[in-house]
Amino acid sequence: MEESSSEKGWHVAHWPPLAWLETAIKLAAITIGIVALVQALSDGTFGLPGGVRLVQWIVLAILSLGLVVAIFYRFAEREIVAMAFVLLNNLGHWGMVIAMTNEPGPGWMLPASRH
Repeated sequence: MEESSSEKGWHVAHWPPLAWLETAIKLAAITIGIVALVQALSDGTFGLPGGVRLVQWIVLAILSLGLVVAIFYRFAEREIVAMAFVLLNNLGHWGMVIAMTNEPGPGWMLPASRH
């Protein structure tokens, strides 16, 4: 009989090397998002972007909301590495959402935002 999610204890799952490699690559992108957030908060003027950048901002905001939902899923699974990763992933994504409202924008950290 399986344990219910409320009875399941916190654990570290066995991750194969390819999963760790994927996580390391994603951490590099998350770092860029966090750096963009810090830069935006420290020296920017904020406003809603326009044109194509507004569409990019909306898509990124929707994806970031999906990651908020992922926190609850990770909590139910009670896997420590996945939980830590989803929290950092949220921070990186929301960092880019905020950075995209910054003028002049995240620059090289979001190449797709260039005109």
